[in-house]
Amino acid sequence: MLITQKIDTPEYRALLTPHLLKLAELFHASQYEIRVAGGAVRDILMGILPHDVDFATTATP
Repeated sequence: MLITQKIDTPEYRALLTPHLLKLAELFHASQYEIRVAGGAVRDILMGILPHDVDFATTATP
């Protein structure tokens, strides 16, 4: 079962650098999804600013 949740916290918004927003725009323009994944999600939910960020996409390698 897939569970998704939108996160809107100061920690999450801090990740949204201009470079990351451009990357998301490029994925969206190519009709792919990109999402924050892994330990960064855990950290954000715990109110901690992540030190590194992993992504999951619908694009194939």
